[in-house]
Amino acid sequence: MPDYFPDWLASKCLTHKGSVTCYAIVKDEAGIVYLGNQVIVPHIMVTRADRPKIPDKMVFDLDPSLPDLPSLRSAALKLKGFLEALGLKPYVMTTGGRGYHVAVPITRELDNDGVRGFALNIAQTLARSDAALTTELGKEKRGGRIFIDVNRISAMQTSVAPYAARSEPGLPIASPFVWDELPNISPTSYTIRNYPKEDAWNDFFANAVSITDVIKKACLKKPV
Repeated sequence: MPDYFPDWLASKCLTHKGSVTCYAIVKDEAGIVYLGNQVIVPHIMVTRADRPKIPDKMVFDLDPSLPDLPSLRSAALKLKGFLEALGLKPYVMTTGGRGYHVAVPITRELDNDGVRGFALNIAQTLARSDAALTTELGKEKRGGRIFIDVNRISAMQTSVAPYAARSEPGLPIASPFVWDELPNISPTSYTIRNYPKEDAWNDFFANAVSITDVIKKACLKKPV
């Protein structure tokens, strides 16, 4: 949050590894309009201001190394199936850029490290079973594969906000949509001009699931 932002715009300052960073908290239409006038792409954390170290969602960023939309859609569906098999409720959105985000509502129990570790186990399991996927951080090691990025589940890290407009030709937006639409939706399909008014994520937080419960159930299913 730059120093020139107005005092009436709420903020939250966080300390991480000795560094203090202040973030804007947008609560109303006036705040949204003010940010819009800054010509920025809004990004948000996976946590809330009252408990900034305890996520209420997981975000899996499917980042393709090459423009291969069929493989990208296939990866999204495989991730969806894996999450649902665990009893979680995945939601999908375009990024307005190259990939999709798959977001999962969770109850606020574990800290960033715990949630990210859980998400990374999921990503690594998928990558081991599918040669088209990877969890390699270094771009030079991805070899054209789709990167399953879970690193936005971290202190001081952010990901593009739902409905955020990208500063690209046509003004594509990061767009929540329903899974049935996936065969017809590319990461840049929706713009500020053609996005439908219905809210595909209107029940998002109502479907939050406990990660600790998921882990307990998974352990019980393991053969003795």
